[in-house]
Amino acid sequence: MSPLLLIVLSVVGAYLIGSIPWPYLVVRALRGVDIRTIGDGFMGTSNVWRAVGRKAAVAVFLGDMAKGALALLLTRWLGAPAYTEVLVGPAAVAGHIWPLFLRFRGGGGAAVAIGALWALLPREMMVLSPVGAVFLWNKRDTFFFNLVVLVGVVPLGLLFREPVVHLATAISIGATIACRQVWLHGPTMRSPDSLRQKS
Repeated sequence: MSPLLLIVLSVVGAYLIGSIPWPYLVVRALRGVDIRTIGDGFMGTSNVWRAVGRKAAVAVFLGDMAKGALALLLTRWLGAPAYTEVLVGPAAVAGHIWPLFLRFRGGGGAAVAIGALWALLPREMMVLSPVGAVFLWNKRDTFFFNLVVLVGVVPLGLLFREPVVHLATAISIGATIACRQVWLHGPTMRSPDSLRQKS
């Protein structure tokens, strides 16, 4: 199989995996409603936590993390070139943000990004996740957990001398999350509070 075909299969597969709407499915099964019609209207862990409860939020968070990790593992299983991961990580996140199965209206993608980063840079995630968890426990909001992980992973990766392609993938994943925020909020984005309300 040609490298180009492997790249295309990997990226398309990652997007489809990312499009699996775990928050929608979990809340629909538990409450019989569309998660996008309650709370802040977004298909994310924070909204599930506030609208349904902690157990449902944990299930959603783990399911979304699994999507990010599975997307990268699929690429490696297919034998695509290593640099394909730079496209695959963002594709999985984009699938969650703009899911094919829900008319392109999804969530923030941070949990998917974190799952991909666990598959990509496990040492860094072992350091950052407990730090983020402290903020999560104190603030009862995933915003600060996501912020700690997404901002800290590349500098820590440089410290651990990770391969350039891994760092580039982490940057591309973070850039996808940032693009979603800019696309969603535009010029009205001013502070962490405004971000948190919409994430």
